Amino acid sequence: HPLVGKRASCLKADGRIMRLAATADRIPAGKQRETEVILAAAITASDGEVQGAENDFVADLAEALGVAPERAVELVTKVHRR
Repeated sequence: HPLVGKRASCLKADGRIMRLAATADRIPAGKQRETEVILAAAITASDGEVQGAENDFVADLAEALGVAPERAVELVTKVHRR
C-alpha cells in the first residue's frame, strides 16, 4: 500500500525517536497520552508474546509522550497481566 510505503520511508529518514516525537506533538497532554501507552502495550501483547523490541518501542513511545517511566511500567504491567 502506498501510504505504508510513505510512512516507512519517513521512519527510515527521520528515525524512530524523531517520528515518535512528531506523533506526541499531536496528542493532548494528560490521560490521552497514557491511553496511547496502554493501546501500544495491548497491541504488543495481542499475539500472546511480547518481544524485547516491542517493549523498547512502548518505552520509547512513553518517553516521547512524557509519561513517567514508573507510570509507563505500571500501565504496561496491567495490560500484560490480562
